[in-house]
Amino acid sequence: MQLTPDTIQDLVTIAFALEPLADKPGCTSRTVDLPGKPLSDFVIAGINVGKYFRLHAHDVLANIESPIFNYFLPALQNANAYKSAKTLNFGLLEIMFPVVSACLRASTAAGAVDATIHVMQ
Repeated sequence: MQLTPDTIQDLVTIAFALEPLADKPGCTSRTVDLPGKPLSDFVIAGINVGKYFRLHAHDVLANIESPIFNYFLPALQNANAYKSAKTLNFGLLEIMFPVVSACLRASTAAGAVDATIHVMQ
């Protein structure tokens, strides 16, 4: 699969939309809506951040030297659009920018894993 900015946006949006569905103790999931944290808010927040990963992917592929977290704050702020509460898996957002950057720069899956570990260190 060719990793284009549009493909990155699609894949990241899918990942963010699927992540809250799994049943996890003490968390909102497909079977549990915690008070003030409905599942719909997590899904909407995940959809809202996708375009910032497309912009990030464009920068990486165009060899634009921008920091990995250049779009983090706008993504976090926009996560709250069109929903009722400030609900987003902050950790997933935080790890996804380095992972996307590494995947775009690596030529193999193993290379992407190594690059992600290097970036996170």
